[in-house]
Amino acid sequence: MLKLQSVVTYYGRILALRGISLHVDSGEIVAIVGPNGAGKTTALNTISGVIPARTGHVIFDGEDVTGKPTEWLVERGLIQVPEGRMLFGEMTVYENLILGAYRRSRAAKKAELVGDLEKVYELFPILKQRTGQSAGTLSGGEQQMLAIGRALMGRPKMLLLDEPTMGLAPLVVKEILKVITELRKTEGTTVLVVEQNAKAALSIAKRAYVMETGRVVMEGSAAELSKNPEIQRAYLGKGYRQIMD
Repeated sequence: MLKLQSVVTYYGRILALRGISLHVDSGEIVAIVGPNGAGKTTALNTISGVIPARTGHVIFDGEDVTGKPTEWLVERGLIQVPEGRMLFGEMTVYENLILGAYRRSRAAKKAELVGDLEKVYELFPILKQRTGQSAGTLSGGEQQMLAIGRALMGRPKMLLLDEPTMGLAPLVVKEILKVITELRKTEGTTVLVVEQNAKAALSIAKRAYVMETGRVVMEGSAAELSKNPEIQRAYLGKGYRQIMD
């Protein structure tokens, strides 16, 4: 579904990605973990066309999409939920969700949009209760649910999730992770998730990449990495256990 081949990305003159390569197969949940400043968000922004790759290739769904604009990628099903959610705070929950279908709304039948909206409300019942409420008045967890729901309205083949559990209470984190795994099981959605919270990421991912200073320094199955003494010491702590237990 997705391949990065020796991708190099700069912020101005600052080298941010140092030739990273990774892949995500169709239907997988794959995580990128690592400390703040490792280049995780830059990797997602390069994939989604927010920041252009200087060299290397981004392959999505069998096509070289390196340098393609974000809106072009969204139309083809590659959709990012950014860090910080980036909601329209003065607009209602309903209006934010409908905006998620903007790139396909002209071609989509009204019945399709209604059906997609109901699917989002099934995943996140609290959003249905808040449908007429301004997005800016929601709790942090509700805003994250809305950001994911808005992305789902675009019918993604692949979701890029940037720090989906950041700043959320443990019970909300568990709910968000449950929805991510449910999307893979029921919709076949492919997911690449970036997280500083390695416990959360490794609890739902099949495979993971560890990034440091713009490089991939380790990769493997989530189960293997969670048992790696170096990963446990650096990211998981002594009392690590699966969040989803």
